Amino acid sequence: MFDRLESSMRQTDNLWNDIEQSARQAGTQVQNFGNDTNQSSQHVLNLQQELERARQEAERLGDAGGSAGGDIDNLGNQGQNAGNKIGGAFKMAIGIIASLVAVDSN
Repeated sequence: MFDRLESSMRQTDNLWNDIEQSARQAGTQVQNFGNDTNQSSQHVLNLQQELERARQEAERLGDAGGSAGGDIDNLGNQGQNAGNKIGGAFKMAIGIIASLVAVDSN
């Protein structure tokens, strides 16, 4: 009877050791999962920040493109005005030359 009691106590001790070991393993797995979750959250946060920086850069480039487009439009207008003045001066010069030729012919 004493042998059976001793055997039962050993089995109980072994069972408690198994339960403690399982509990430690479960605790470690939960802790690892928590760490993985924290790392994933940090990666998501980093990606959100990177996306915001990219959005701001795209906005800045869009503004710069719009400004450059306005500058090009202004240069086009200035070129057109200069062309009109040159054309007008050319017509005036032809008119003056034609007048001088007409006067010289008389």
